[in-house]
Amino acid sequence: MLLATALLPACASYQSDYEDRLVRTLPNQRNVSFGDQVIYPGKIMCGAYTTTRSDGFSRVTRRFVVGPDFVLNRPSDEEKKVYCSRDPAGTFSELTGIGVSESDYSALTKLSADLAVIDDAILNYYNANASLPRVLEDLLTGDYGAMDDNLVDPWNRPYRYEGGLAGRTTPQFILETLGADGTRGGSGADADISFDHAGLLRHVLNVVGG
Repeated sequence: MLLATALLPACASYQSDYEDRLVRTLPNQRNVSFGDQVIYPGKIMCGAYTTTRSDGFSRVTRRFVVGPDFVLNRPSDEEKKVYCSRDPAGTFSELTGIGVSESDYSALTKLSADLAVIDDAILNYYNANASLPRVLEDLLTGDYGAMDDNLVDPWNRPYRYEGGLAGRTTPQFILETLGADGTRGGSGADADISFDHAGLLRHVLNVVGG
C-alpha cells in the first residue's frame, strides 16, 4: 500500500509533463483539454486532446502519443497501434513482418543505431553542402558523424540509399535494408526494414530489452 501511494505523485508529474510537451507542439496552445490518457510499456502515454481549430471558433479532438523523447500530435494508424499496445513487439511484427526475437535482437540493435547515425550524418551533410549525399560513402568525406561500420547492415551488406528527394524544409531520402536474406520481401530476420520503421523499431527494442 505504501509503495502504491509513493508512486502516485511520480505518475501525476509524469502525465503533466507529457501534456505540457504536447501543448507546446500545437499552433493554438490555449484551452487545450485532455482525455483517455493511458500509460503503455516504454513510458508511452496515449490519449486524446481537444483544441481550437485555426479558424478560432470550432473545436477538434485528435489522438496523441507522447514518449520520453518524442511527441506525436497526429500519429499515424501504425504508430497508434504499436505505441499504444501492451505487446508492442507482437503488434509491430503483425503490421510489418519484422520480428524481434532473442536470436536477432543484437542485429536489430545495430540496425537501429545505424539508422539513427546515418540520419544525423545526412542532415549534417545537407546543412553543410545544401544538397543530399549522392551515395552514403559521401558521409565519410567530412566530419558528418558516420563511420564505415555504420554504412553496412548487420548482415554485412551496404544499406540501400536513394537521395535527391530534398523537401521544402528537410531532406527526404530512402534508406533501407533487405534483411538477412538480402532479397525484397520476407518476414522475421528476412523482413525489409526502412528508415520509416526506425522510431517504432527503437521503441520495440527498448521495451523488449527492458
